[in-house]
Amino acid sequence: MVHFPEIPTDISERLEQILNLSWKVFLNQYINYKYDINLEAPFQLHFASILKRIGEIYCIKKYELFIVDLEVTLDDQTKNYVDIVTSLYDKESDMEFLVPIELKYKTRKQSAEDVGAMDVYKDLYRLEQIKSGKYKDKKEIPFSYFFFITDDHLYVNKPRSGLRTIFKTYDGATIQKDYEYKYLQSKTGKDYFKKNGEFVFKSNYKFSWSKSKNNSRWFLKLKI
Repeated sequence: MVHFPEIPTDISERLEQILNLSWKVFLNQYINYKYDINLEAPFQLHFASILKRIGEIYCIKKYELFIVDLEVTLDDQTKNYVDIVTSLYDKESDMEFLVPIELKYKTRKQSAEDVGAMDVYKDLYRLEQIKSGKYKDKKEIPFSYFFFITDDHLYVNKPRSGLRTIFKTYDGATIQKDYEYKYLQSKTGKDYFKKNGEFVFKSNYKFSWSKSKNNSRWFLKLKI
């Protein structure tokens, strides 16, 4: 006897499936030019729309509610805003499970790859801080996600020297826990350090880029 594929009742597992399926749908619409997306704002709007639709389908019990919010602050102290926050509320247990999401959309025309690489680390560090933070009762953050789209090979290929040998984003690069990420050998790095300080992560993270045969963009999905 063959058992039919069940949607998991565990909410964390379900949120994982929602995120992965939504990203798959978004990428396929993107590479087939269903939408004209050349900036981060339309990336945010279209991806959020897909998350909303798929998340609602994955509400398999009548007392569940799936919510998608844009530009939400989850840190009362810093007031930093997160691009997207999805949540699945279980009325029976009165628990809300949230997934913060940060997005990046960078092009060759924008250049400034050194600042862009440090911004990536800043977003990842903030997601890690949010995940390990303390929240009101009946709220839980099982994980968070970072998504990046670019046509700029400098983010994807390994550099020979400079700031991006420290703030590595190339395919296969790893963020190492307990390492102090900062770069003081350039004005750009010094200015960024003065404003944001160093980034010290609690876990290791690996950059694994993907690419479509028929599209000039690279895509990154990184779970925190």
